[in-house]
Amino acid sequence: MKTPVRRVLGLALAAVTLATLTACGGCDDTYLTVKGVAAKGLAIDGGAVTVNCAFGDATAVTAANGSYLISITNGVGPCIVKVTKDGVTYRSITREQSTSIEVANVNPITDAIVQGLIIAKGASNADALVDNAAFTPSKADITAAVQQAVIAVNNALPSDKQIPVNTDLLSGIFTAATSTTPSTDPVDNALDVLVTGTNTTLPPVLVTNITTAVDAVVSPNPTGGTGGTGGTGATGGVN
Repeated sequence: MKTPVRRVLGLALAAVTLATLTACGGCDDTYLTVKGVAAKGLAIDGGAVTVNCAFGDATAVTAANGSYLISITNGVGPCIVKVTKDGVTYRSITREQSTSIEVANVNPITDAIVQGLIIAKGASNADALVDNAAFTPSKADITAAVQQAVIAVNNALPSDKQIPVNTDLLSGIFTAATSTTPSTDPVDNALDVLVTGTNTTLPPVLVTNITTAVDAVVSPNPTGGTGGTGGTGATGGVN
């Protein structure tokens, strides 16, 4: 039986294409950029950054102003971002499922939001929110969680220190103060009020208020979590 000429040409073309891709090391590579600013009042200088995405992970170190920027080859969000300094870790999460640039600011408020998402989704820890699609919060989940966190934070602040109600705590523009440069950023000023002295996190009652409010508005995982009920849900992990 004769092999059709079209099929032979097709097989030859496929072989050439494969050889070309192999030679260039994967010409179709894309890059996911994850960036943000880490602070606990002052910017976190020299913090160890780990980014764990739905596909891909990477590490970096924060600059003096708390900023970090990471590019992940063929990375796909959402991503969990952790910044560790002096034994203390703060977490954040990117909102997008896939885009060329994702922003995740990292501070005690974003850490409480992540904890609320863990509870609402019934996940074992933060990484499970991106490692298992069943636990992954939707864009609507995260937007609602941020809105509730803003309300809870403002309830804990004096009226002259409250942040705008439309503040995007996760991916908005954020400028942290450093040891030599003050900041007029409303979120930075709020952190100065809420995280004082040797404290490394928000007041416990505020953390509870944020996580409870987030749990109340986030859709639960079908196999666990208490999202939408206002309950306390499962106990989240420390990572």
